[in-house]
Amino acid sequence: MSEEEMILRMFRSIYASLMSRMNEFCSTYQLTGVQCLIMLELQEDEVTISELAQRMMMKPSNVSGVVKRMEKRGLVQRRRSTQDERIVYVSLQQEALNTISDEMKTRLVDSLFHDVTREQITEILHAVILLDTCIRRCEHE
Repeated sequence: MSEEEMILRMFRSIYASLMSRMNEFCSTYQLTGVQCLIMLELQEDEVTISELAQRMMMKPSNVSGVVKRMEKRGLVQRRRSTQDERIVYVSLQQEALNTISDEMKTRLVDSLFHDVTREQITEILHAVILLDTCIRRCEHE
């Protein structure tokens, strides 16, 4: 197996492990891993379903379904654009903002990186940025 193929295999493994860990961690808050990730994406500002889907690397229809379930729980609010009713904006409700507290984010980060040094985190970040750049370059070819 080539090194490039090993990188792809590792990404699948990392993704599966990360989602498993996210689901385990977020179940404490009665949330799925995807719901937690959506809340993290929405903590700064309101976004459209399409933009959220792009950030989450999911299909808009899948994101819409998850958001609908979150709305029923009072975690998010959807609103249609006044200029184009096909566009739906999503934002966090106060309950969700309370749930996604600094404590929750700190606990999540600590659980993932508890035995990693600052130097290793910097190395990981640089490698992931490089890989992201390579992948995005391929998208435009």
